[in-house]
Amino acid sequence: MRLIGVLLVLCVALAVLKAAAMLVALVVLAAIVLSAITRPMETAGCLLSFALLSAIGQYPLAGLIIVGGLAALGLLMRT
Repeated sequence: MRLIGVLLVLCVALAVLKAAAMLVALVVLAAIVLSAITRPMETAGCLLSFALLSAIGQYPLAGLIIVGGLAALGLLMRT
């Protein structure tokens, strides 16, 4: 009987933890939407940076090619 009580308490604790994680995800999503409305260019740049960092971590060669292409494009646009 005691084991069932412990398992029940653990299940409730996990449910509370899941609800807290969902709340944090919702707050982050709301912050992204709000920042996209108030400062769209900065938000797009930040999200693009996160996507680029993820691509470099997952696919190093493709990320290196993308970074090199962006650097070359930046040099071409300056002249």
